[in-house]
Amino acid sequence: MAFRRLSEGVAPAVSRAYNELMRVRVHFERTGGITGRKVEVFVDSDSLPPTQAKRLQTLLAQSRFFDLPLDMRSSPGGADRFLYRVTVEADSRTRTVEAGEAAVPANMWPLLDWLTRRET
Repeated sequence: MAFRRLSEGVAPAVSRAYNELMRVRVHFERTGGITGRKVEVFVDSDSLPPTQAKRLQTLLAQSRFFDLPLDMRSSPGGADRFLYRVTVEADSRTRTVEAGEAAVPANMWPLLDWLTRRET
């Protein structure tokens, strides 16, 4: 797989910059909520079907993951709110982003939803 930067221009360049698949590893955790049950998912694009690997890459690009703040929390937090922690390794870069449910930007929700559905 070819390696390309996830932080390359996103808007019109999404289709151009992300035509080639790259290897991406993601560690996703969701904690909190009413039951307090932890959801943890590990995804390696090399173990996904090509369409799913491409989807992951597109979601990361659309979220502008490598441009997001490292810590996004709003106050006051709630005991029944979720806390999301996402670590992405791609193109020799690693970044961990933590976000409280109320502070998640709209462009990050599709990625979080996709990762949550991958729970095993």
